[in-house]
Amino acid sequence: MERRYRRWLGPALRAGITLLVVAWIARTSDPRQAADALRAAPWWAFAAPIALMGINAVLHATRVRVLLGGIGVDVSAGAALSAILQGHFAGLGLPTGGADIVKAAALTRVTGRLDAVVASLAVARLLE
Repeated sequence: MERRYRRWLGPALRAGITLLVVAWIARTSDPRQAADALRAAPWWAFAAPIALMGINAVLHATRVRVLLGGIGVDVSAGAALSAILQGHFAGLGLPTGGADIVKAAALTRVTGRLDAVVASLAVARLLE
């Protein structure tokens, strides 16, 4: 298979499968029953995952900040957290690895040190 087709075939296949699964769920589920189940759920069932994702982002930003500081690159907590959150957001729509590229770009804009940023993100990924 030609290289140019391989590049888009994987994402197109994933998107097609996703659409088929969403269509199947939409045809086999009752929207009223789903709404009733959501209304019956306690508030903490929605708050807990959001809080845990926030804690995870703060821990990841702290890890990256400590790793960067260990090699002499200073980055503020706010800038590190912003880069991590930007990466998480981008990871929702980009293929695998896209979130790390966004994190690296955001941290490089702040620090000016691509080598240190890539090294710290690689080590942080290994520590996860």
